[in-house]
Amino acid sequence: MSYLVTEGFDQDIDIHSHRYFLKALTYTSGEVYISANPDGTGSMNVGDRFRIWNILNHRTFTFDASEKCYKQPPKQMPPLNVTHLFVKDGFNNFTLHFDNPCFDNHVSGGRMYVVVKNITEPGPKPFLDLPWDYKAAGMTFGEAALTMTSYFDHEYPLLSSSIKEPESFNKTIITFQNKVSEDLAYTSHDGYDYAAAGGLKMGGFVRAAAHGYATYHNECQACGQAIHIDHANSYQTRYYHLQPDWLVISNPAQSREVAAGQVIGKVGATGNVRPAGAAGAHLHFMVVQDKNFDGHFDDNIPDGITDPYGWSTADPDPWPLFTFDQNNKEKSGNTSYYLWKYLTADHKIVLHESWNNVVPAGNGARFTFPPQTVSEDVLLRVQVKPPVKTTVTGQKLESVGTIVGAVATDGFDTVIGAFKKWFSLMFDFHKQDISRYTLASLAIYSSTDGASWQKENTTVDWDKKTATVNINHLTDFALMGEKIDVIAPNTEATLEAKLRDPLVEAVYLSPVRLYLSAVDEPAADSLGVDYTLYQVNNQGWNEYLAPLEFTEEKQYKFEFYSVDGDNNKEEIKSLSFTIDNLPLPTPTVLPTETPSPIPTTTLTPTPTTNEVQPAVKVEPSATPTPFSPTATSAPQPTATSTPIVLSQNQELIPSPTPEASPTEKATDKNEGEVLGTEDQSDDSPSITPEPEAQPGINYFYVILGILALLGFLYLGYRWFFSEKETDNIR
Repeated sequence: MSYLVTEGFDQDIDIHSHRYFLKALTYTSGEVYISANPDGTGSMNVGDRFRIWNILNHRTFTFDASEKCYKQPPKQMPPLNVTHLFVKDGFNNFTLHFDNPCFDNHVSGGRMYVVVKNITEPGPKPFLDLPWDYKAAGMTFGEAALTMTSYFDHEYPLLSSSIKEPESFNKTIITFQNKVSEDLAYTSHDGYDYAAAGGLKMGGFVRAAAHGYATYHNECQACGQAIHIDHANSYQTRYYHLQPDWLVISNPAQSREVAAGQVIGKVGATGNVRPAGAAGAHLHFMVVQDKNFDGHFDDNIPDGITDPYGWSTADPDPWPLFTFDQNNKEKSGNTSYYLWKYLTADHKIVLHESWNNVVPAGNGARFTFPPQTVSEDVLLRVQVKPPVKTTVTGQKLESVGTIVGAVATDGFDTVIGAFKKWFSLMFDFHKQDISRYTLASLAIYSSTDGASWQKENTTVDWDKKTATVNINHLTDFALMGEKIDVIAPNTEATLEAKLRDPLVEAVYLSPVRLYLSAVDEPAADSLGVDYTLYQVNNQGWNEYLAPLEFTEEKQYKFEFYSVDGDNNKEEIKSLSFTIDNLPLPTPTVLPTETPSPIPTTTLTPTPTTNEVQPAVKVEPSATPTPFSPTATSAPQPTATSTPIVLSQNQELIPSPTPEASPTEKATDKNEGEVLGTEDQSDDSPSITPEPEAQPGINYFYVILGILALLGFLYLGYRWFFSEKETDNIR
């Protein structure tokens, strides 16, 4: 779309200026240029100086083509972007001035067009507000809206679907400002997370972002307790991780009308909430469009997912360009429109050469540019950016509120790096809570890349609660300080239960009672523990409020962590245990056999004579073979042996055989005679009873009775023949 301003002119005038009027120009979207051609290209002859002024809002911009009154030829003016001068969705009345600053009563100019480029399709009327009372936290919409802890990923916002992003992209995201980052959380995210940085803490009220009809959902384990609101304009908002109490509706089969700003629940940590990324309790806020207008939204996941912040650059948004196959249908991502009723603190303003320019910058900050800071009109763009945490020379710093970013261009996208004078930036922190910062650490820092920060020479006025720096460059600035408490709480778990087996750890009889105790350190300067979360067997996080009791027989994995009043989050701890109520098996012990008495044989001593008696050869009696069910004979127990019960894996070790005493008599194996030792003085023959079987242990207890009977028979047999032999000797 283009409007012809003039075909060109060259004339003498009396008032040193030639003016053209453009009335009722309607602007809805795109970028507005002044150029020599109707397509927005081509440099123009604008004489010595050109000015454009919007009568409606008094915004103006001046381009000086001639320097020092014709000492140099006038410059051609490249296509000039004047979008910042227009009022969106309204009529714009302009005057275009071709001036002669040297007062020689002559002006000239070439052909000129006003061209609107990159017009986008008109989107829906913005209707959303932030889903919490950010004003109660002392914040404006522009400040609170940029305190998100996790972003919508315009690359592949596929978190709620089974579609996976390419592996080469699973470490980066693209924000609505077309910023590619590996540091911002987190890849595939399909909404925004808001937490304590925006004043939305555990238990804080969550409010409806607009009028609509609310339904309750708990079928998504990762989402936790959730409310969906259909706004009857093809858009639905979703609110995840809510607490189970204070829900505006809790019956999945019902629907309830809610007003804009009405409380619909409380911030919680149900579902998949971990300290990493979206740390601790937070609200996941998500917008879905019913693209096929069938009255349902689940069939538009993920193709209907949209970013309520829109897409803020002229470069193509990658999300609507992504195509995929789902349920045998080819689909594509969604076009995102700015759906908030209020604007974020991102604006452009002209710095005039001769003016004292005071520019609000958000978060209580403002720039002051004295006259002659710039040599010509320049375009200043100011942005409010999310808070940061960083470390500078060993200090752990955190921004007090949001960051202020600023850049100046000459209107033709050339960045202004040098300024003729120093100017000031002041942060007014009287609305900020600085009680949790060490006051001596408060200072203004600057960064050119958002990662590395340098301390500026800061003057702090504690009475006025302001911090000021004098600078000669534009970049990102933040008021930062070191938090008093940067130490996370410490949580301990205690089990009250009876072990099933004293020799086996972590297996208990039911019931098992579990207690959590959290301490915030350092105790002297801490705000105390804000909340403690736990989950059992990955079934979703809950707030710990009272001791827990477990009775079901199974294995348990119990995870927990705490967060303090300064939003320091503890690393997740865990313990595992099992409940098993089955009784322990009782070991079987065989009874001990009572031995029978052994008959005693009394031998009559032989009178000693001087006559040498011949040695008596005693034939050994035949020894009965003990019963054994195996081929290997087991040693036969004596009448005094006692059965031994062996435990599992226990081995039986035989006793060592004692050596013969020097006074014992030796037996000639070849002759079978009883011989005396050399020092024995008794020459009379000795009677040696038949050798008895070596006592042993019977391994076959099941036939113990049979063996005992055989033992009695054997002893009786020996006794009988022993008596006969005694009689023969006598």
